[in-house]
Amino acid sequence: MECRGPSPFIIPEIAAILCSFVDRKDWLNVALSCRTFYIAMISRIWHTVHPRSHMTLRKLKNTLDGKARASKSQLQTDYNRLVRVFCWTLKEDIAGHPFERSFFDAFLFCHLDHLEFSYAAAQDHTIASMIRSSPYLSYIDLSHCYSLSAEAIRPLLEMRPNSLKTLILYGCGKIDSLTLVHLIYRHQRTLQCIRVTEITDCVLDAMQSCRQLQDVGLEHCTSLSDAALRRFSHYLLSNPPPIRSLRLRDIANLTSQHMSSIARSCGQSLCHLDMTECVRITSTGLAAVARFATSLTSLSLAYQVGVSNQVISTFVESCPNLQHLDLSGSLALTNEAFAQLPVSIVTLNISGLESQLSSALIRQILSQSPHLHELCLGVAYDLTEADLILNQVNDPDLVYRMDVDKCHTVCRIIQ
Repeated sequence: MECRGPSPFIIPEIAAILCSFVDRKDWLNVALSCRTFYIAMISRIWHTVHPRSHMTLRKLKNTLDGKARASKSQLQTDYNRLVRVFCWTLKEDIAGHPFERSFFDAFLFCHLDHLEFSYAAAQDHTIASMIRSSPYLSYIDLSHCYSLSAEAIRPLLEMRPNSLKTLILYGCGKIDSLTLVHLIYRHQRTLQCIRVTEITDCVLDAMQSCRQLQDVGLEHCTSLSDAALRRFSHYLLSNPPPIRSLRLRDIANLTSQHMSSIARSCGQSLCHLDMTECVRITSTGLAAVARFATSLTSLSLAYQVGVSNQVISTFVESCPNLQHLDLSGSLALTNEAFAQLPVSIVTLNISGLESQLSSALIRQILSQSPHLHELCLGVAYDLTEADLILNQVNDPDLVYRMDVDKCHTVCRIIQ
């Protein structure tokens, strides 16, 4: 007599392994196939929640609310416990889609690790509730939540010490410095990324306690003093953390001396550098940065008065792996600056330079850069002239198109 046992596929551990090989587009179908695969797959489906529209967010809320009200059954799942990553960015008209005060009460995830929430009208109680319900948070990005005060992030001070790794608060200028200082010190041993706006000296001093920093972003810091920047650059020289990304945008008192010290300390590890609108950095200072930061793959010198043809030549010579270059608004540049672009270049932004650069140079860049995917010409560039250039450059093996909605960017079409 043939003896048949249960299928090995219904063993939870085996079902989980099988589900790891399923394409994302098939996740739901597999989950609905049987009870075992539902249990194995549902945690994958709900691991990352990233609604892309207001309507999707509303549907998600209805699902979460509906499950809270549903009668108990064997397959009932508490979705809130499954979410590890939640991302929400509102790009639609706020006035046309207002949120009621209690709207986000359904979005409380007890095992959340990663929170991105970008919504200009976000209120303190919404963010504070989400953080308070997520004791395991290690990544938080509240960029462009302009209305938030310190009360929104105060629950981060109640978390266990040294658990937060990423703190991004671009545009959150209403959060007071003292709260930021306490927050940085509480998580100083684990913080690897800090990106902030309009900070004061005491916040920059507190960042010096973070020995694991790999990503630093400072924007629109008009009140940072020369003394604080000097202390920060000296700290980097004496105790260089492994900084890979450095974004210093519109730092009024940042000078060539500061940047030279910073480049000497972390130049070998630095891959991404943004010095947009730092007007006190001279061409000599930029050349010094180029000589030390030889591992750069991404560089932004937009609206830099110190950028010259010689500076660009120095960067190109010193950084052979440069892939992304933003020189928009650097009005001192001419054709000479682009005579020898690195062969590795993938994206190039030259918006605002239409009067300085010739059509022949644009054709040369497009035809002689084998890895170029995007060339941003800027909204002021003559579209008729751009179309003429593309007609001359395009052939069966090399095809570009103009993306008008992307600031008149020439995009390569992969065959």
